Amino acid sequence: MSDPSSIIVVGAGVVGVHTAWYLQKNGFQVTLIDQNSEAALETSFANGSQLSYGHVEPWASKETYPHILKALFDETSPILFRLRLDLKQWAWVMSFLRQGTTERYQYNLKRLLSLAMRSRSAHINLEQSLQINFAQQNKGIIHLYSSNEAYQRGLHHAHVVNDLGYERYPIDLNALNIIEPTLQFSPLSFSGATYCPNDSSGDAKVWTQALCQHFMSLGGHFLNNASVSSLWYSNQRCQGVILNNQQQLPARRIVLCTGVMTQQLIKPLGISVSIYPVKGYSITLPIIDKSVIPQVSLTDDQGKIVMSRLGDYLRVAGTAEFIGWDHSLNQQRVSALVKRTKQFFPTGLDFNEINPWTGLRPVTPSGYPYIGASPITGLYFNTGHGTLGWTLSAGSAELLVEQILQET
Repeated sequence: MSDPSSIIVVGAGVVGVHTAWYLQKNGFQVTLIDQNSEAALETSFANGSQLSYGHVEPWASKETYPHILKALFDETSPILFRLRLDLKQWAWVMSFLRQGTTERYQYNLKRLLSLAMRSRSAHINLEQSLQINFAQQNKGIIHLYSSNEAYQRGLHHAHVVNDLGYERYPIDLNALNIIEPTLQFSPLSFSGATYCPNDSSGDAKVWTQALCQHFMSLGGHFLNNASVSSLWYSNQRCQGVILNNQQQLPARRIVLCTGVMTQQLIKPLGISVSIYPVKGYSITLPIIDKSVIPQVSLTDDQGKIVMSRLGDYLRVAGTAEFIGWDHSLNQQRVSALVKRTKQFFPTGLDFNEINPWTGLRPVTPSGYPYIGASPITGLYFNTGHGTLGWTLSAGSAELLVEQILQET
């Protein structure tokens, strides 16, 4: 029989490492398992870097649907949607559409914002106690709008978020240039902007790998280069995991922080989650003139991209491809990111040294992740964070551990 305090966390991305750290900190004996040699080598490797607590609007909304419809016929759209003969995709799409009613949207937004605010508090506590250097910029996030129509939508979102208790407000162009002076050097013009002063940015990979070291310093065990082939189920409960080499690892509880791979692991147990892979891209460019590159993280509404300063580099990320299990790097998508970045900042960056990346983001129809016990005794979820894994990781882990502690 396994130790009552033993827990296996599968997946060492930003969510899994936070989960392992909080569990170990609260007295559990934790083994963190990942198929890679280090933590944060999958979806957390080169994300947009934003801790965007005030920008957690669900994708499922009446406002989003026209953009998706347009994307069915436009290869250059920041959103690429391709319907396939895939029952999983169709089931996910139908659930996604059901989440787009005004009532469901408001409900999902309130839940996401509540979790985001909790995550911000948890992350600040970790920053203060662990003193990790992760190229953090505590300067907020500016959301830029290129048309008056888009700006009016942005104003509405800002008012809703502000009314729900998180500071996000409109700024005029004078204030915009005071908050981020380098935008004066951009040839682009904007119809307006909103600002979240309490948002921030930083390198998720650097943070996650450092937090993994802190987890191990607490006595946690990181089993790297180990792939979980299946869950070990017997006597009406999850007993542990089975590795690819057929080794059985027992534990009292198993937590899946496995993103888009979650369904594959739980399918033999007769349960399911509604998670679909949505591919995103990023480019990382060396900065050659810091005086013209922003320190405040930016969100470009028109291009659907985000930009974050990471020390001597600028990270630019965006696009959403609903095309299934495709890990390939589409050069057309990379070129689109480069083109939009050049429009913003034609100087100050080394466009000859572009580091592109792509990853699959685990998106649920509601936008809210699976956090808590599964229908199988001993099996728990902390998965399905979509584009908000970095933003929600600390709060999600804290919430899951709180639920597990209530059981003990």
